[in-house]
Amino acid sequence: MGTALAQRLLNGRSKHAAGALEACKRGEWAEFVHRIAPPKPFLLGRRGYGRCLAHAERSLAGPVTVKLLLVPLWACSTEDGASTEWVAMHGVVEEGQPLSELEVGPFIGMKDASPRADALWECTVRRWTAATVVMSRFYAPDTPLVLRAGDFGVLESWMEEVVSVAVREAEPLPRPTREVPMFAHGFEPRVRVSPELESQIQAMCFTAKVEGG
Repeated sequence: MGTALAQRLLNGRSKHAAGALEACKRGEWAEFVHRIAPPKPFLLGRRGYGRCLAHAERSLAGPVTVKLLLVPLWACSTEDGASTEWVAMHGVVEEGQPLSELEVGPFIGMKDASPRADALWECTVRRWTAATVVMSRFYAPDTPLVLRAGDFGVLESWMEEVVSVAVREAEPLPRPTREVPMFAHGFEPRVRVSPELESQIQAMCFTAKVEGG
């Protein structure tokens, strides 16, 4: 059961996650790239489209085995004013890397994550790296696309298959009640964690600086 839930958490909300993982496992990435690529332009942009498609078709690499730790977190974010509305989400730690958000904020108006891990989950996953063709206008100039060619681009991502899950039970912590100031993101653990992990969680919190404030 834990393996299936962990897989759903790592897949996220992408409608293509399951299909992408199957394409990796079967070595059918080129076919998958064609299936989900934007429509081919009739005239303008055909060369750029072809370059992106060719790059994405041959991009599959892996798998490699990776250890991950899923960390239950509380999160609160604000825009128009201070807030005390904290929601359940998750962080993820990869060996040698700092803690990062699994569900990326902002968390304004969100409900608690579902599915949800309520303990520290040590996961072993098989990871493939590959790329797809996207419409470049949907990605800001500072977004790291592998290739930009006019209206099209190549976005690299990874697909992970959960092999095993070890549950590390920990004392649950209540939903926070403290107020988070405007233009801020706050994070707290949902279970008791080590001082090192506690420090990484606090490092994720920030308050935006407002000009003239």
